[in-house]
Amino acid sequence: MPWGNAKRFYKEAGYKAAGGGFALTLDGRPANTPEGNPLVLVSERLARAVAREWAGQDGDIRAESMPITGLACTAIDRVKNGRGAIIDHTLKYAPTDLLCYRADEPQELKRHQQARWQPLLDWAAEKFGARLAATEGIVPRDQPRAALENLRRAVEALDDLQLTAVAAVTQASGSLIIGLALVHGHITAGEAAAASQLDETWHNEKWGGDPEQAGRLEALKMEIAAAAALVELTDDFI
Repeated sequence: MPWGNAKRFYKEAGYKAAGGGFALTLDGRPANTPEGNPLVLVSERLARAVAREWAGQDGDIRAESMPITGLACTAIDRVKNGRGAIIDHTLKYAPTDLLCYRADEPQELKRHQQARWQPLLDWAAEKFGARLAATEGIVPRDQPRAALENLRRAVEALDDLQLTAVAAVTQASGSLIIGLALVHGHITAGEAAAASQLDETWHNEKWGGDPEQAGRLEALKMEIAAAAALVELTDDFI
């Protein structure tokens, strides 16, 4: 986002009805996305959240502190005219989905993974007819072609905002299933983050973490929460 590291150049952030939606305004003037497209949001609730992020900037504009804005711009600039590429990239995570690769030891961690991850795989099997196989260790395992084809159909059925959210969560977590479960309202943002961070959380509870790792985990939580908000604020859960 080109606003990163720029000085705040406006006094007020707001929004107004425009273009069949609600446009972000800075000092009353319509704002654009990084690619120069009008930053028009599909719902007033989403526009209010985006305006709140801009109003919260103090001194320097920090793009990382505006995750909902970032995803909304991605939907407008990249997803709207590049759905095929986004879909293909997102589906690359399916054969090696995080939920399919379990620890071979210790047993306690294996039990945690089974309890948290397997229900999500079972949900995907029932919801989409996509039964992904789990394995232990890091050796790749081929997934059933039918499951991958059904996941493609599920992703292709998403609208632009839903696809933006799924793509963001999938990339952040390493799990397409977590992304789909979030957008379908099967799990909350907190549950999605917990599933994504299961291994790290378990290790931290056993042996402690470090500030750098804690920062990464907080960033992941923020990204997943923003993806959930993008869908929730447009009443776009499936």
